[in-house]
Amino acid sequence: MARHSGAGLILAIGALGLAGCITQNNHHPLSSLSTPGRVRIVQAGATINFVSAWRFLGVIPVYSSRSVFDGGKKLRRDPPFLLGSNGNDIVHLSISMFTPKHLPPAIVKSEVNDFILNFANAMKMQMDRVWGERNKRKFDFKYYMVGNKTQVARNKTHILFGKTFHLLFYGKHVGIASWPTALTLAHESYHLMVGALGAHVPPQNPDLRLTRRQSEMLDEVSARAFSACVALQATGRIEYMAFYDKDVNMLGDRHGTPSDAQMRRVLMPGRKIPDRDTVDFMASPLLLAWWTEYAGTDKVIGLGTPAAAKLFDLCAHHIANPQDLWPVLWKLANDGHDAPELPFYKTPVF
Repeated sequence: MARHSGAGLILAIGALGLAGCITQNNHHPLSSLSTPGRVRIVQAGATINFVSAWRFLGVIPVYSSRSVFDGGKKLRRDPPFLLGSNGNDIVHLSISMFTPKHLPPAIVKSEVNDFILNFANAMKMQMDRVWGERNKRKFDFKYYMVGNKTQVARNKTHILFGKTFHLLFYGKHVGIASWPTALTLAHESYHLMVGALGAHVPPQNPDLRLTRRQSEMLDEVSARAFSACVALQATGRIEYMAFYDKDVNMLGDRHGTPSDAQMRRVLMPGRKIPDRDTVDFMASPLLLAWWTEYAGTDKVIGLGTPAAAKLFDLCAHHIANPQDLWPVLWKLANDGHDAPELPFYKTPVF
């Protein structure tokens, strides 16, 4: 009843423009996409999912989830075939698609249900490690798998009632039960957890003075780190190709990781970062600089390895507030040697 009566308000809110956070779900070159209001979105060549959260009139808690995919044929209806639905007291996920043609439904459902339970438990565990008793939020995900050539433009806006974010996302067929799915959902959840309606953890160093765009950049790096921790816990592995972008102009001739000088240039407190695109372009290279410090140039971090322990420690102690990641990256930028460059593999191994 309350949701229904607020429908007109929600439509009015949508017209004001959204303050969005972006997840890139592929490895295509990025291009700029402008939307009404305050936000300027960086769009991947094929797919993006992102969330927004704000307080309308400074009081009413509002959030939204949006999926925008390139493609030929527009999506006319949501996939009706429920592959699986499961979770725990904090995280619930359901995954649907159009009826699978290549695998018997029983096999697909078994695989997906195993993944869903692993993902929900992994995300709950990582949320507890990062925010502990400050975690006051729950997540209810609906995830629709669509064809690779499908065009999608969907947005869901809600007023936050209670503690649960109800989020709707779409994904293309890149692996139904794999770490790319976990990365998308966990990344967007992180943005909500540190946003206007989230856990509100104060920074460890309140005297650190960063510009707005530097703070946005650390938000993006931290979201990638959190999603990597969740995906690693849920699936047992994470590949650096999930974060590699071969078209980062800021890196010059370097492959995958920035030099110490490049890191200092964007991390120096108060340094103006000239372009919103730079914020998004540098987020993954900064995380990969950390990766090479503890995992070298290995393509995969596997569960139970020393690098996995370091990654979980990073999430547990340095991303409850994105600003807390700054001293970790600043230390890497001043360690006296550049991060190793990474080879580029066109096809990730899922």
